[in-house]
Amino acid sequence: MRSSPVFPALLLITALMASGFQISTARAQTRGAMDLVNCLDQERQIVRRSRADQCDGRVVSDAEAERVRQQRRAYIAESLEGASDATIIGKRLTSIGAGFFVDRRGSIVTNAHVVKGCSELAITSPNGRMSRVKLVATQPSRDLALLSSDLKPTTVAEIAQKPDLAGSEVFIVGYPNQGLPPLIPLLTEGMLAEGLFSQVPGRGRSPLSFKAPLRPGNSGGPVLNRAGQVVGVVFAAVDTSKIYKEQGRIIRDRGVAIPTPMVGEFLARQGVTADFKPASAQRFGPDRLLEAAKDYVVRVECWN
Repeated sequence: MRSSPVFPALLLITALMASGFQISTARAQTRGAMDLVNCLDQERQIVRRSRADQCDGRVVSDAEAERVRQQRRAYIAESLEGASDATIIGKRLTSIGAGFFVDRRGSIVTNAHVVKGCSELAITSPNGRMSRVKLVATQPSRDLALLSSDLKPTTVAEIAQKPDLAGSEVFIVGYPNQGLPPLIPLLTEGMLAEGLFSQVPGRGRSPLSFKAPLRPGNSGGPVLNRAGQVVGVVFAAVDTSKIYKEQGRIIRDRGVAIPTPMVGEFLARQGVTADFKPASAQRFGPDRLLEAAKDYVVRVECWN
């Protein structure tokens, strides 16, 4: 019985169709990679047009790209307007840190070292609004400072009465400088760690240790738990070489924060009533935590 020539022909047609489909798919993928997109550098809040396969940031829509550009233009315009003020003339921005509102009267907590040696202090909110602030009090031994602002927030930080246990996830919100200081706060994920330091003399408390990469600009920012409550105030990255010399341990990406009971004592001495609450069992994702923090976290600016 002879084989029918129809079947080889069908196989040939099927193979050609499959080959054509693969070629078309490959061409489509190549075209997709070559297409220009809006690439957002989230740390610097800059949008540029680039090929999709060369975007190192996040691809955003035209509408979001325009929103980011408008926000940056507004920030620059307001900064220039502020620079014409008599108290800013002849000054330059020498360093930045972070801080957060603790009451609706405009009280802000940050680090003492962030505001040390500044002839003028200002804050910039995530929406780009800039305002000069007054230094109310400092406690260098705990690296805490209290600022007073004319801005009256509608939302303030909720502060946990006690820090979470080692091993708990935490989130650091601040303005980490990576070449250029960011205009909006950024979130860094981390984890509470076993303490590296002895207790504070006469206080029975030790600094809060956590694992997370820190950069200049994180100082003074809040350390949040999963519920979005402040469990500490960032004040330093660990000196890894010093720890190795003293303890023989290699420590990487380790930060230190002032625990909330110390913050509470500092605020009480200044007559500030903050929103201290028991630890919450709620759990939120990083995006929601950052979005909520934008209502009360500010960039603290040192001008000289």
